[in-house]
Amino acid sequence: GIPFAVTEKTTSAFAVDFGRTAPGNGAVGMDTGTRLRVAFTRDFDPSFTSKSEFFRLSKTGVADYRVAGSFSIFPDGFEFLPSEPLDPRTSYTLTIFPSLRDRAGNALAASYTSTFTTGGASATIGTLTGKVTDADGALLPGSYIHVYSPYAPVPYASAVGSSPYPYRDYFS
Repeated sequence: GIPFAVTEKTTSAFAVDFGRTAPGNGAVGMDTGTRLRVAFTRDFDPSFTSKSEFFRLSKTGVADYRVAGSFSIFPDGFEFLPSEPLDPRTSYTLTIFPSLRDRAGNALAASYTSTFTTGGASATIGTLTGKVTDADGALLPGSYIHVYSPYAPVPYASAVGSSPYPYRDYFS
């Protein structure tokens, strides 16, 4: 075989893709269960997420306050799921540091900072009534349905397995 090398040619800076990052800068009324999505203009090297601080979510103006949570890494970005619901009616600052690199080794062009504000508490409690029947209308005792409560788009990391919300079984 003939030896060869593949070189990635980049024509634009490695940066945060504002159009695919949520919540957007200045967003208001965000759900307290918001999952943050940060997207980049091209694939990034996830090995840099463990080498130094690359991300911070904090309450705006509160020194040394960081929101704890977990990450899901994708080729072109990541999602951050807070461990607990965010405080209602609170301003948060999201910062992405230039310690991140793309797959070609280029650093993020500049730090990215945005702020967003949560709305009021979004969790509500209601009652579900009804019965499970077959196609002929006969009651199916012992059957149940799974209900997803839309007030929290994803379960909080700390609530999985310990809280009845947002998932709950209802029995007939």
